[in-house]
Amino acid sequence: MKAMISADSAVSQAQVQGSVATRMEGRAGILTAEIKQDEASGKDVKAKKEKLAEVQQKATALESSQMNTLIAADKGLE
Repeated sequence: MKAMISADSAVSQAQVQGSVATRMEGRAGILTAEIKQDEASGKDVKAKKEKLAEVQQKATALESSQMNTLIAADKGLE
């Protein structure tokens, strides 16, 4: 019973991680579009490119954490 409760909690946590990662990917898409627009108009895009790299790194870390959470939940059920 304890393993089931723990697994349910882990799945809920993984869903939250996935949701945040999806939002980060959406933000990355917005930044990418803004960078293209700014480059076309000759604006400096250095700060936005740095922010994009940061957002992409966070999204990747969240996806990895989500997978680790699900793997741990699966092992807990075994």
